[in-house]
Amino acid sequence: MATNYKFTKALFYKEAEEGQIPSNPAAVQTAGIINFSVKDTQQTETNPTIDNNGQASKKDRGKSNFDGNIECKYMGDMMPILVTHVIGDPDTIATTTVSAWQTATAYEKYDALDDTLSIGDIVSHSDGVHMLVCFKAGTSDAIEPDLTGVSIGSKIVDGTAEWIVVKNLTIYTGVSQACLPSIGIEYSGDSSCGGASDVFKKRINGAYLNAMELNKTAGGVIHKYSIPVTARSAKDNTEVDWTSIEDEAGYTQQDMIDFAFKYDDMKVLINGIQPIDTTMFRMTITRNTAYEDAVEIDSKVSNTPIMQVEGEMTLKFTKEEYQKAFNNEAAEIKILLGNARGELAHFTFNNVERDRVDPDFTTERFAEITVPLTADGNNSYRTVDYKVQSQINYQ
Repeated sequence: MATNYKFTKALFYKEAEEGQIPSNPAAVQTAGIINFSVKDTQQTETNPTIDNNGQASKKDRGKSNFDGNIECKYMGDMMPILVTHVIGDPDTIATTTVSAWQTATAYEKYDALDDTLSIGDIVSHSDGVHMLVCFKAGTSDAIEPDLTGVSIGSKIVDGTAEWIVVKNLTIYTGVSQACLPSIGIEYSGDSSCGGASDVFKKRINGAYLNAMELNKTAGGVIHKYSIPVTARSAKDNTEVDWTSIEDEAGYTQQDMIDFAFKYDDMKVLINGIQPIDTTMFRMTITRNTAYEDAVEIDSKVSNTPIMQVEGEMTLKFTKEEYQKAFNNEAAEIKILLGNARGELAHFTFNNVERDRVDPDFTTERFAEITVPLTADGNNSYRTVDYKVQSQINYQ
């Protein structure tokens, strides 16, 4: 009788070398996973040659391919993983530089959508592991807030100011790259009938995340997401040489926090001009990483083509701003995501070609324009620049 398993856990870890578990694996446990469909498929190839006995040759069986999708909620904490494995390794990774908390000091509410990426009023706590993000402007008390027993994401009152407690923030800066780091994924399931005593675990090595998508309609910026995955190999806990990454020496784990970007956490700039409103936005960054059999026996090569950016926006401009935007065939477009807890994702597309479309004038005050997104790059500039600030330290 076949055993059915319910999905219980998924761990992501960055591989030092493709297909190899790091000697001191640091894994991030996903939150909000909905479904996990990554599976292996056996490649076959039929050789039609007829031999001397008049018989057709047998099928040649190649190595397995591993592909599928990870369905999950989209959280600010996922950004370091997504940008690293879809856009490219960051050029710089550093703890966000902020000032220490000070007594009797006036603080302003943190601006999550500041396109200059000035940190604003975020301060470090003396415990060395937390930062405080100003949620309500005011003047701090005479004594630093005590964070004993306070959970991440909690709001605390400090004099007339109010803070959100976060883990130390890490900032990542990078550009689009041709070569991407591979990722390892280890997931597990419990028997849906037999309880947790019967556990199935599988580890997928040499995985690549092919795409990331951002969209906004009327609700959240995004509420669930499918991450396409291709991979080189896999092992499960029924094999003799199985070792879980949790049993590796030096293993550490950090958890994502289930906190998605919301409706008001987004801003779009076209050549520095902000429309009155962005009523619809959809952007997909696609790598289209494919695996093909190499000439060498029992080996494969991966082809990573130039990044593709596709999607469209419906923007509402004043008449003056509309005319400027409409007449530009190519423009720099910035997509800014940010929330009150200090998490940021800033994407700059240096060269977006926009097709002319018929304007829809709804009043004398503004007009809407639909902008198809087809960003590209060349030797002078990259397709995408990014800056991400997150509570996840993904190094």
